[in-house]
Amino acid sequence: MKITPKYSIAFLLLFVLVQVRVLGQNNQQQRSHSVVWNGSVDSDYYNPLNWTPNFVPDFDHDQNQDFNHELTIPDSAKNDFIVPNGKKILVNLLHVNNNVIIPGGSEIKALMVDVQGKGVIKTENNINSRSGFTLWQNMTIQNGGKVIFDNTTELWGNRATINVFPGGELILNGHTILNIGDIHNYNKLSLNDNTIIYLHKSLNNELRSTVVMESHSIIEFTGADKHIVKSNGLKYSNVRFKTDGDIVLQDNFTILDEAYFEKGIVKGNTGNEVFTFDNGADYDHHHLPSNLSHVVVKVKRIGSSKFTFPIGDGTNYRPLEISKTSDRQSHEYIAQYFNQPTRNSQFNNPNQNVNAPEYWTINSTDLQKPNVEVYLYANDSNYPQNKRGFLEIIRWNGQEWSTISNRNVLRSLDDGFVHLNQELSDFGTLALHDDELNLPVKLISFKATQNNKEVDLTWATATEINSEKFIVERSYDARHWEVVKEVQGAGNSDVRVDYEVEDHINNTNEKVYYRLTQFDFDGQSETFDMVTVGQNESLDNMVSVFPDPVHRGGDITISTASDEALPVRILSIDGKEMDHFDLDHQMSYRVNTQEHMIFVEIANGSNKVIKKVIVE
Repeated sequence: MKITPKYSIAFLLLFVLVQVRVLGQNNQQQRSHSVVWNGSVDSDYYNPLNWTPNFVPDFDHDQNQDFNHELTIPDSAKNDFIVPNGKKILVNLLHVNNNVIIPGGSEIKALMVDVQGKGVIKTENNINSRSGFTLWQNMTIQNGGKVIFDNTTELWGNRATINVFPGGELILNGHTILNIGDIHNYNKLSLNDNTIIYLHKSLNNELRSTVVMESHSIIEFTGADKHIVKSNGLKYSNVRFKTDGDIVLQDNFTILDEAYFEKGIVKGNTGNEVFTFDNGADYDHHHLPSNLSHVVVKVKRIGSSKFTFPIGDGTNYRPLEISKTSDRQSHEYIAQYFNQPTRNSQFNNPNQNVNAPEYWTINSTDLQKPNVEVYLYANDSNYPQNKRGFLEIIRWNGQEWSTISNRNVLRSLDDGFVHLNQELSDFGTLALHDDELNLPVKLISFKATQNNKEVDLTWATATEINSEKFIVERSYDARHWEVVKEVQGAGNSDVRVDYEVEDHINNTNEKVYYRLTQFDFDGQSETFDMVTVGQNESLDNMVSVFPDPVHRGGDITISTASDEALPVRILSIDGKEMDHFDLDHQMSYRVNTQEHMIFVEIANGSNKVIKKVIVE
C-alpha cells in the first residue's frame, strides 16, 4: 500500500504523541509511586536490579516541588541501602526495616519516617563534610529499630516530633546537632560526647533511667513556644534557656553541670516541682539569671560552696544567696521566692505592724545543719537605695516575726543584697523589714486647721500599698467617734498623694479631736495619731510619750512640763480603759498587753491630749 505524503505526516504526529504520553506515564511512575530497595545485587544505588520495580527512582527534585514517593527498605533486603556521596533524597514516607547509611555530604529529607525491626539509620561522616537529615513531620523508632547519628550529623525539624517507642533507640554521638520540635521517649535515648539538642517544644521522658546524657552534652530550650518537660528521673548535664516561651516542669528537674540563663521562665505544673543543682552544679556566670530568665518553683542546691538561688516570681528576679557551709561539707538547701505582702499571707500576726511586700523561704533537709550566712535581694522598686541601710532581715517563727539581724548590713549598693551579719542554721520564712518602708501607708502628715466653724482636714501619703480607703472621724471626748467622711485610697502608689476633707462644727470654743484610719483591701487597718482643734491646744506641746513603737513587755516614758500632777489613762484601740494613774512630771510605764496599739490620754482640767503608741 502506498502512503501519500499528506497521510505520512499525520501518522508521524500520531506516533510522536503516543511516545510522549508513554514517556510521561513512565516519568510520573518514577516521580510519584512506591519503590522498594531489594539490594539483590549489591549496594549500588544506580543499579536498577536493586530496585523493585527495576528502575532507579528520581528523588532529586527540589523540596518545593510536589512529590509523593514512598520508599521502603525491607528486612529482606540483601544489601545495605547507601545514599550516594553528595546526593539528596526527598521522600514523603520512609519505611526502614534494614540498614540505611548516610555518608558525609549526603542527605535524606522526609515527611515521615518509620524505623523498626532490623531497621537502622546510621550516618557516617568525615572531616571534610557532614551528613544531614531533614524531618518535616515525625519519626517513629520502635520494635528493635535504631537511629544512630555520628560525628557532626545535623538533623533539622523544628516543627517535627521524634517518638522513641518500646524497643526503639536514638543515639546521638560526637558533636551531633538535633534541631527538633518534640521528643517523646518510651525506651532509650543517648546523648554522648558534645551533642546538642535544640528543643523547640516538649520533652517527654516516660521511662526512668533510660536516658544517657554524658558531660558536655547540651539541651537548649529555644524557639517561641511553651515547653512541656517531663524528666522522670532524667538528670541533665547542661541546659540552656534561650526561649520566648515558658518552660513548664511536669516533675522534678536536676542539673549535673551547668545551667545557662538568657531568656525563658522555668515554672511548674502544680507548684510542687523542684529544680535541683546537684553537687558541683552551677550556672553559667556569663549568662546570669535576670527578670527575663529565672526559676519560679522551689530550687534545691546540693553542695558546700557559696551559691545564689536563681529564683523569682516570673516577672521579677529576686535571688537569695548563702555563703559556703561552715563545716565545708555538702548539704541540701531549698529556697523559693513569693511576691506577696506578708499581711496577705499566712505569715501575719495582726498584733505586729509588719507588712513586708515580699518574702523568701529557705530550709535545709539535713539533720545536721551547718551555719551559713544569708543574703536577700533588695530591689529599687520596693526598697529605695537611701533606705536599704535601715533594713532588717526578719524571720517568722510560726506565730510572729522576730529580728535576726542588725541594721546597716547592706553588702553593697551595686549588687543590691542585704547581708545577714550572723550565721544561721535554722531558717524558715525570711523578709526584709523597715518600720517606715513596710507600712501599708507611709503618712507624711495629717493636719486640722480651724476657720471659725469650718475645719479643713488634710493629709498626704508618700507610698500606699493595697490601700482601699481612708475614714476621718470626729470626737469631743476622744472616746466616742462619729464618721466625718470616707475617702477612696490610691491602691498602690509610690508617689505623693494629697487628700482634703472639710468638716463643720457648732461650738468653736470646744476642743474637737479628729483621727484618720486607713483600710487595706483585705480588711486590715491602721489608725494614725489624732489631731485637735479648739481650746487650749498648747497642752499637746507639754506632753511627750516615747519610744514609739515599743516592744511588748518594754517600758514607755511619759513626761509633762506641767507643774501639777495630771491624770493619765491607758486606752485600748477601741477606747476602753486599760489602766489609769497620776503623772507627776515623768514616769515609766510597763506595756504588758496583747494589743498592737494603745493610746495614752493625759488630761488637764477639761482639756485632753492623746498619744498613740505602736506595740511590737
